[in-house]
Amino acid sequence: MKAESLVTSIEVAPRGGWLAQVARMVGWNLYQMRRRAMSKWLSIIFALPLIVMVGIFLTTSKHDLLAYPTLFRLFGSILSSLGPLLLPILAATLIGSEYTYGIQRQLLGRGMSRLQVYTGQLAALAVVTLLGTAITLLLGIILSLLFGNIFGVQMALPTGGAWLGLLTYWLGHSLNIYFFVTIAVFVSTLGRNPIAGTAVALGYQIFETLVRSILVVLVSLFDQNTAKNLIHFQEWLPGVVAQTMLSGPSGQLFQEPTNSTNNPDVMSPTTALIVLIVYLLILIVGGYLLYSRRDMTE
Repeated sequence: MKAESLVTSIEVAPRGGWLAQVARMVGWNLYQMRRRAMSKWLSIIFALPLIVMVGIFLTTSKHDLLAYPTLFRLFGSILSSLGPLLLPILAATLIGSEYTYGIQRQLLGRGMSRLQVYTGQLAALAVVTLLGTAITLLLGIILSLLFGNIFGVQMALPTGGAWLGLLTYWLGHSLNIYFFVTIAVFVSTLGRNPIAGTAVALGYQIFETLVRSILVVLVSLFDQNTAKNLIHFQEWLPGVVAQTMLSGPSGQLFQEPTNSTNNPDVMSPTTALIVLIVYLLILIVGGYLLYSRRDMTE
């Protein structure tokens, strides 16, 4: 066979339609994350506080803390604290390492469009976020109901439509974590290495904590009107917006009033949801604009 026919017989372009190619990219990214040793270490780091917490409650006979809703809420608290710290590390490693090892050039050289590659990355990270959040919350509710029945603890179970709050509670936690994942994706795309994405995603949370602490001090130093403006400014910080958004599903599930119920001047969970989605879209679109103009030969 001639060399020309050998070359032309090799299939370079990816098979299937646009969505089928993206679906294969999602599968490839999920496979990469599953095979990485870092994924296993991050899972252990996340699971360790949950195991230690349950173990302490069992050994100290704190049976009331093992029943629903207390244990389930503690699982949610650990999820909202560690999820935004650990998953961005995985996201930054996935995105940044593709530049480090030249995988981006290979993908684009085989006919994948940049939008397909970028969509596949974001979709795979969304799947991991949704699954990780669902497994954690499902484990929390199963254990809390199990321990509650074993130790005969009186449990305040949701009634009727309140169980639907579990769905919004899960989606709220997922959106909270995914926001910080997109920060890692944006910075990893900008810096083209995993260290940049990890450092900024984690560093921003430390920075926001410092800003909030400074604002609390400043509120006590100024007059009432200035203090009120400072409080409103704090409400628009992404981390605060995410926590305000989470208070809505939490209040629905546990039948508790939110801050906006007692104070109409405070941002409502619905407004916080809209603001967080806008922040999310800015990061996603901004990341794609960076990626679409990036010279892969550099």
